[in-house]
Amino acid sequence: MFHDDELELVLEELLDEPFMAITEGQPNCCFGQEVVCGRESDEIIVWLQIDQVKTEIIDTFISDYMSIGRDFACWAKSRGFIDCQILGGDDNTLVFAVNAFMK
Repeated sequence: MFHDDELELVLEELLDEPFMAITEGQPNCCFGQEVVCGRESDEIIVWLQIDQVKTEIIDTFISDYMSIGRDFACWAKSRGFIDCQILGGDDNTLVFAVNAFMK
């Protein structure tokens, strides 16, 4: 379980992972979050949008989601997230999203 202010810091760690060498030059990144209220616990969804993703990475992602998704899922699980996904954006953008229960 996380406090919402912890999640952005944890997600910033993602940029240091070797499998995240997916951009051409310094990536432009932005964060966002949304809280989903639940009966027993609130869930928070935090996302990291990265642009300037290499064309070959986007092409590989489109043809084989798990080429990037596998490493991202392992990273997310090791950090205690309950779910994760990667969303495609425009021609050079990917969005990495994680879900966690809030404290």
